[in-house]
Amino acid sequence: MSLLSFTCPVCEIKKNNSEKSNGRFNERYICKDCMKIINRARGGQREGQVMLEDLKEIVKNNIQREWSDNIKMQYGVLLNDFDILDKETQNYILLENEYEDKLSMHFSFLEQEDMLYSTAINLPKIDNETTRKCLEVCLQDISLAPEIKEYYTKKNDTLPQYPAFYYACQLYDKLGDLDNAIMICKEAIDLGYYRDNSKGGMPARMAKLITKKSKQDKNYKAPEIKIDGEKEKNNTKQKKCGKCHKINSSDSNFCISCGNKLK
Repeated sequence: MSLLSFTCPVCEIKKNNSEKSNGRFNERYICKDCMKIINRARGGQREGQVMLEDLKEIVKNNIQREWSDNIKMQYGVLLNDFDILDKETQNYILLENEYEDKLSMHFSFLEQEDMLYSTAINLPKIDNETTRKCLEVCLQDISLAPEIKEYYTKKNDTLPQYPAFYYACQLYDKLGDLDNAIMICKEAIDLGYYRDNSKGGMPARMAKLITKKSKQDKNYKAPEIKIDGEKEKNNTKQKKCGKCHKINSSDSNFCISCGNKLK
């Protein structure tokens, strides 16, 4: 095999190195086409253990909902006549097409954020160029958050975690900029992105930051933490996938793990 090419472990197709994504499985690079489908199906989630067969299944089940003619040909998917598709599939494809650019930008930012944040917090001093670059990327990603919310709302799906809020909040906190850290939390909560990688989520994180700020400034007037109780209630309902047994929210139409249609 040429040194300028690689074989994606998911689709098992030989591709040019320019088509590598930042995603890897057992140190083997996953191609951008497959990574885009996997990210979209799983909402950008970063989970510890995942089997290669699961990734292949996700791509197989979601491939027909992508616009890329190139990858359709690679998988032998023939969807030339849009009119013959059922209405639900048509609407799904139209929705994917409408938000294609924004989703691609979001997942591209997400890959950068993961790398930059991990690097920034492990450097001797937090006030460094990598931290500033990470914040820049996070803020760009956060500017897309309302449109990403629109996408998941139209899809009748639960909002996934939005790591840019967590990363930006953490970095501002570590830099001592509590005002911006609190405002980042507030924006996340106002948009409905309550969840992060902690038990209490963004509301608890914001409360902790407000307490910290109040100890520094006795006259500090804290912003109100408004939580949409009904949304939180809906997000706690669950629907189990009959194929892979993954737990999904009750308003999900497709499994976030394998892409299987939920009943």
